Amino acid sequence: MTSGTSFNILVSDDDTIRVSQMGSTTTEFENVLDNARASLDEARDEYRALEQSHTVPEAIVESIAELEHELEELDAKLEISEDDIELVQQTETRVQVLSSVLSALRDRQRIGVEADTERLGYEIDRIEQVQTDLDLQLGDIKKKYSMLQQLVETERHHKAITSERLSIGTLEAEISDIYDTLVDQLSPEDAVPVYSDIARLLLDDIHEYLSGLGEQNDRRTAFASDLAKVKQLLDEAESKSNSAGKRSNDAYTALEGCRMLHRSISRAYAEQSVAESLVDTVRRRNLAVQCDLEECVEAGDAETLIEQISSALTTEVRQSATERLKQLLIEHDGSVIRTADATDLDRSTILDSLAELLDDDEVADITVEFN
Repeated sequence: MTSGTSFNILVSDDDTIRVSQMGSTTTEFENVLDNARASLDEARDEYRALEQSHTVPEAIVESIAELEHELEELDAKLEISEDDIELVQQTETRVQVLSSVLSALRDRQRIGVEADTERLGYEIDRIEQVQTDLDLQLGDIKKKYSMLQQLVETERHHKAITSERLSIGTLEAEISDIYDTLVDQLSPEDAVPVYSDIARLLLDDIHEYLSGLGEQNDRRTAFASDLAKVKQLLDEAESKSNSAGKRSNDAYTALEGCRMLHRSISRAYAEQSVAESLVDTVRRRNLAVQCDLEECVEAGDAETLIEQISSALTTEVRQSATERLKQLLIEHDGSVIRTADATDLDRSTILDSLAELLDDDEVADITVEFN
């Protein structure tokens, strides 16, 4: 048996066949390209789960299409060089940054939905313990709540926001109607512990969320006045120093305050979580951003980080597009026509890009050849 060179036969999605030496640059290129495609698919799934319920920065949305275009251009290459491997690795890094940003935004959505779901659970469980004529009404709410929990458990958090029948907002409104009915069904004396018990459970969560905020996060103190007022009302409602009617009113007012604070502070906690996740992404990917990372974490400033990462990502994608065009032109001896014929770039796009490169002194000269 004679020894010889082993080859790989690689077939891309468009049926283009590449023959490469085993362990060659082409094999490495294909592996990185496949990983980048998988990461972009994950990013697209994250975006689809966000687009109906949360605003995603425009630059992030644009990057999805731009990175898809990058991967298609890279996949169209027939001869692979070491420079191509570097290009595809850079593209993979940008895709992973994009995926990390969208994943962090999904976490923000998840934290908010799970906090709301837990709050509704406290209310339903405590109201269920009361002997009233609300069994039928409460039974329907419990059924919807069970379905809402299934959405959360199966990580379909966006459905818990957008669903007309099972949304958190719908259940909140129906539970508010229950409270209105309780006024007629319970004596003020019996209503106080119902309102108070729910408010105390919410306060426990609120303090846990607050403890998770950064030291310089303004939201640590922004709600201090409202929290103090809520606690005072609860103490007065439970002290029995006033009439049952006033104590019932105080307890319900405190409960309403806790419901609003629970929502607001859980969102602040979600923002803090996003900030920490994004800073970790910036550091791991060595991304150049124009902000102080430590300050952003301590302040829980997710918005600044999202803005900076979006800007850096867009800039790098555009720079990469320029580098790819330069390489394509070099491969085709500077010919615009041959470059256009070999890619999906049209001639006008190439000429516009060349004009920009000429203005930026990236191109020494442009030669026109007449027929």
